[in-house]
Order: sequence, then C-alpha cells, then structure tokens
Amino acid sequence: MHCQVPARRVFVFSHPRTACHVVFQLLSTHPAFRVVTPFYCAAANEISSGLEAQAPRSEQDWLDLLGMSDGDASKITLQGSIDGLQREVAEAEVNGKCALTMDHPSFVMALSQLQAHLGIRGCDVKPTPVVVDRMLDVVGGTAYSQLDAGITPEAPYPNPTLLPDRFFFSFTPIITIRHPARIMASVLRALQRLGDDISHPDFAVHGESLRPVRLVFDSFKSYEEACAVAEGRKAKIPIVIDGDKLVRNPQGQMKKLCTLIDIDESQLKYSWDPPRLVEHTKTGRGYLNEFNRSTGIFSNPRAKEVNMAEEVRYWREEWDEDIARILEEKVAAQMEDYEYLLRFSL
Repeated sequence: MHCQVPARRVFVFSHPRTACHVVFQLLSTHPAFRVVTPFYCAAANEISSGLEAQAPRSEQDWLDLLGMSDGDASKITLQGSIDGLQREVAEAEVNGKCALTMDHPSFVMALSQLQAHLGIRGCDVKPTPVVVDRMLDVVGGTAYSQLDAGITPEAPYPNPTLLPDRFFFSFTPIITIRHPARIMASVLRALQRLGDDISHPDFAVHGESLRPVRLVFDSFKSYEEACAVAEGRKAKIPIVIDGDKLVRNPQGQMKKLCTLIDIDESQLKYSWDPPRLVEHTKTGRGYLNEFNRSTGIFSNPRAKEVNMAEEVRYWREEWDEDIARILEEKVAAQMEDYEYLLRFSL
C-alpha cells in the first residue's frame, strides 16, 4: 500500500465567508510557500457545469460577474483548469517551494453531488465531466506519482470532488468553517452588493451548506486512517480552522496551524499591502470588498459568541421579518455539519 508522503502541498478547502481568504493570505506570506492560483476551477464550474441554476441569473449575468467575454468562456474547461492547477503545483515544487492553493469544494464537485447535498432545484442534471489525471504535477518521479488509487476511501467517504484521487490525496487539507449565522448574513450582504433579489426564497444556495467541506473532511480523515493502519502509526486529523476563533486569536490559531504543517510561524506576516485579488470583477467587489482594502489581521478577543436571538433581532432591523425567518431556517439546517466539524477545529 502506498500512502501519502509527508506533504509539501497545502490545499485550503474553503467555504464562503469563513475568513478563508485571511487564512490563505497569512500562509502566502510564508517564504516556504509559492501561491498556486486560487479558485482555478471556479470559472469552469460556473460556466460549464450548470451551477448558474443556483441563482436567477442568465448566462450573460454570469459572464459579467466573472468579467469574461463569450470567447473567453468558450476556452475554459474543467479538464483544462485541473491541468493548469497541476502545472502550477509542479512549477512551485521545481523551484523548491511548497505549493499553496485554495478552492471551494463546490467548485470542484459534480453538479449531481451539489444537487444532492445543496438542494439545488429547477435545473437539469448535466453529465458528470470526465477528468483524466495527466499527472502534470509529477516532476522527476516524485512520490506523489506512487499514490495508489486502490486505497482511497470507499463509500460513504470517497473523494467527493472531480480532482483525480491521486492528486486530491497528495495535499494536506486545511478546511475552513464558521458559525452559520455569520456565514449566512455575510453571504446575503455580498449578494446585495451584486444586485441580487434577496427576497427570493432560494437565495444564497451556494453559501447555505457546509456539507461539501464536511465531505472533504470525512474523505481525508478516512484516507489518513487507512494509511495509519497500514503504517502502524496514529492517524492525523485533517486540519479545521474556525473563522470565529481566528478573528478572536489570529496568532494563536496560526501557531497551532504552523506546527501541524511543520513551518515556522514567526515567518508569517500579519500585515500586508492591500491584496486586491480580483477587484476588477463584480464578484470580487461583491465578496472581497473588505478584504481587498485590508492591510492585515488584528486580534479581537472581544468578538462575541453567536447568540441566535440577538442575531435574528439584528436581521429584522437590517432587512425584514421574512428574510430574518429564512436566515434562521438556513442557519438551523447547517448546524449539524458545523458542530461536527467544530469538534475537530484548532
């Protein structure tokens, strides 16, 4: 049995509005890492897989949000995106760096999976894309080429994504979560900035389920347990970062994280020039407006725990009774997955 080698690759499996960009930015300041384009597969997913059914947007609306023309979009495929991701990982490693990338699991999952786990309605199921592992990340016969797909977890914990098994399990995963009340309200404000009709009963589908990141967690956990049994060692738990804990104590959280991935936390930078990652797109302005203006992260030990009664009252004041009720229902639906993952958080 060939299991995962000591990882020099880190993949932040993010969830919207969990401070994932802050985690990624902090790690990217470490000299051990070379950043591999985050959200490499997002455009291919949104344009070609039918994910636009999550919101009442036309194809042109999606192109406008992504800042693309029809010609640009026609060149994007999931296979090409994964090939590009593998090439950038290889380039990082050729230059002696640890590859660091990030994506929402929902951007690398088949639509049928999203429909099953996110409750997407009113759209046809498209065929699951066939992705070939071209092994473009393998340089000079590295151990990553030896990962044996035969040991990957069986149901109910298989690799939930369209990333090839060998490539998927070659990464050390970092999974980001946050209290659903924080997530949902933040998603709603982002949708407002994008001009969406938030009175729609199915608003914010993309942000209303932590199930995709839980599927990733369970798959890596099962894989690591199988490797540990084969190698006669104790299994490691996949890393989970809670955005609320990070806000309250960023340096403490990052010290724990750096210990787990074997890098020196003192080499992180907690302040930076404004990242301005994707400010030129409508999506970037809608979701990353505050982050793109940020110059660092600072501890806020007074950040309060979530009190649902207070949150609902704030939502009624900010929006109205109906929206507050919908938010409360969506938060309640996420709590099982959130509390499950929170048990394993740093």
